[in-house]
Amino acid sequence: MAIASARNWLELKGPIGDSKNDSTPLIPTFKWDLKGEDEFCGLPGFNPDTDVSEVNLYVSVFPQGEGLLPGDRWSGLGSATTEQDYNPNRVLTAKWENGTWTWNGISQAGSPEEFTLSNDRMLTAGQKYYWAVEAETDKGEKTTAFGNFETLLPAPMNSSNTFSSVTVLTRGIEPENPANSEHSQLIDSQLNGVAKHIYDAGGAVKKYNPATGKWQSVSPQGNNWIFDSNSRSPSAGKPLVLLANWMEGIEQQRLYNSGFAEAAADSLFASMVQLDLEKGGSIGSPSGLYDSTGKLIRTSGSVFNSPLHFVGFGQGAVINSEIVQRLGTFFPNAGGTSPANRDLQMTTVDPYNYKSTDLSGPYRNILDPEIRVWNNVTYADNYYQTNGIGKTLNGRELSGTNWKSDWNVSLNNLGNCSPQLRCGIANDGNRAGLCCICCKCSKGLSQSRRK
Repeated sequence: MAIASARNWLELKGPIGDSKNDSTPLIPTFKWDLKGEDEFCGLPGFNPDTDVSEVNLYVSVFPQGEGLLPGDRWSGLGSATTEQDYNPNRVLTAKWENGTWTWNGISQAGSPEEFTLSNDRMLTAGQKYYWAVEAETDKGEKTTAFGNFETLLPAPMNSSNTFSSVTVLTRGIEPENPANSEHSQLIDSQLNGVAKHIYDAGGAVKKYNPATGKWQSVSPQGNNWIFDSNSRSPSAGKPLVLLANWMEGIEQQRLYNSGFAEAAADSLFASMVQLDLEKGGSIGSPSGLYDSTGKLIRTSGSVFNSPLHFVGFGQGAVINSEIVQRLGTFFPNAGGTSPANRDLQMTTVDPYNYKSTDLSGPYRNILDPEIRVWNNVTYADNYYQTNGIGKTLNGRELSGTNWKSDWNVSLNNLGNCSPQLRCGIANDGNRAGLCCICCKCSKGLSQSRRK
């Protein structure tokens, strides 16, 4: 853990609870010291027990100047206002005033010198976080201190047979828009960027090759990935990323019909099963192919024994939903080595399934199945906006009987960004996170969280 704080009357002590021995390392307690006049570097005339007017605590995956503080601004925002928070979707924004902490609609009495993260703000393992504390006295004197820390990666569930995580990144068809020809490339760039960051953190990346029906190793080339037999191989204990580029090499117009999303899910699922077999999985046993009930005996390998994270952008949420359904049918324990330690997360970003009543022209023929949160999903988080105009697709809240997410976040009021807002993907070095981007902006606001 690294801490950087100014030598003034506010000193950060650090998040307590991110050590290997702590039972809850992802819900730490943040502590700091407000120094009175009797302390070294203390503020003259200040008593921290009686003279504190307000304290603000911010936690983000972005540092100061890039999204940590309310006033951090980025390209594409509208005119500035003094009081506006341009980064409302940071991991935590908490305020202490008159003996009470307030955050995310919750109020609780507490000390102005510490705050324990609530369960709904649980952090992500293997992530670097930035935090800041702003303090103000009853005389109007203000100061701010900054720090950062990293949460630990979980140990592999079986050091010889699992990855720290397997992340599947999937996109779908986007309506062609001559006025916004860079939109599809921007989505690819975001997905490729996530894979690159995880690769830089020591992970391996494989990309689906529609020509062979297999996941093949790739190496980064700029912001793209090229097939390379000499690229880094997946290693136990490290993250693995699967880029599900099922549309590569196919003219988009050929996909304007029903059934393609399900066909893509079938192909991707079959290729994942094959990859799992190559990584130690097996079919049958010495006594035969079937068990006493007539079911085919399947033993998972390192892919399905690892924590799984499916991230679907737009129509990609449909495809991932269909893959997860097939996993639940044939590999019900996928995401762990037993039902007790399963971790199968499904993240949806602007989820969209084409229907006959949507848009016009050839898109009305696509007819996708519903996006569902199946019983084998251990946690589902959804991020969406409804500001899209023209052919910019709108996401939606997943709150139906068969598709309710554990976490739904509307990003409609993100700063003063353009109505051509789309959600995108960020990264945490191990798993994918959420970033909201504007079609004309180069940067967005992110939060990365796990329950």
